[in-house]
Amino acid sequence: MGIDINLTQKGIFKKKINLQIIKDAAKTLKIATSDNFFRIKTYKDEPLDQITLLLYDPNLLSRGFTLEVNKKDTACFLRQTYFCNDNDIYNFFQFIKNLASLLNINEYEKDGELFPIHDIPTQIEKEINFNRHTLIDLLKRFDDDFPNIIYAVKNPISIETSVAEELLQMEEEDIMKYWSNYLHEKQKDDYYYACPSFYHDKTQKDIIFGSYALTENCYSVFPTEPYIPYGYNLKTEDISNYQISIVDDKDFNVIAIIPYEDLWKYFPIETLKSYDSRHVYLLLTRDIINNLKEKEL
Repeated sequence: MGIDINLTQKGIFKKKINLQIIKDAAKTLKIATSDNFFRIKTYKDEPLDQITLLLYDPNLLSRGFTLEVNKKDTACFLRQTYFCNDNDIYNFFQFIKNLASLLNINEYEKDGELFPIHDIPTQIEKEINFNRHTLIDLLKRFDDDFPNIIYAVKNPISIETSVAEELLQMEEEDIMKYWSNYLHEKQKDDYYYACPSFYHDKTQKDIIFGSYALTENCYSVFPTEPYIPYGYNLKTEDISNYQISIVDDKDFNVIAIIPYEDLWKYFPIETLKSYDSRHVYLLLTRDIINNLKEKEL
């Protein structure tokens, strides 16, 4: 669910929507892209018509919004997903206003209907109100047996049921303040969000296994149980096993491979700080590596 906006230039003379124009419209917002696991990735000057840009406020990390430019670089599609904070919606519409001004566009398309650019303040108020009620409805449906995943700026976040329960005890204004702070706190640190790669066994091609990487001295977010991220055409029963490659921080060589379940022999799970309902923080030190090597021998 989200807000979908189309900006289209009319007339004979159209400006190219290039990176500089996008930066001018973004002002203090940062520009990035995402990988296949919905993790933030640095934008490296790829052709704009071949990627989806992610724009976000680095001072208040939430969900951000996306921008896609058409093949002729003269029109664009923007999306702001719901369950965001109020600041996201304001930034989304402010960017549209700025970009429209730079391209001499007087109206935008939303849900098949045209709106004048000067109507944006009304839309901001309307969408902030709708987003708040949509978030509250989502919180009421939370269930421990279903991973409630929010695709945030930096990575997916699996919301804890306890957080939903706490939020539902608050007034609406307090809910949004808490939610905004929650999303920012989850993303403000520098960490590696672990996701698996899947491979066919070299000797038995019909066997598929999942592999994670854990690097020495790299603050990491790891799932307590391995799972298939969204986007893979795989089922749980398709995966024979999961393993973890232990990587040193000097040459980035794989120095050991362990079964996933053995991870908790070296990281007692009850001592680890929780990241969300499915993940914990890990820090692989040299002492742990030495301990691992001794046990392997």
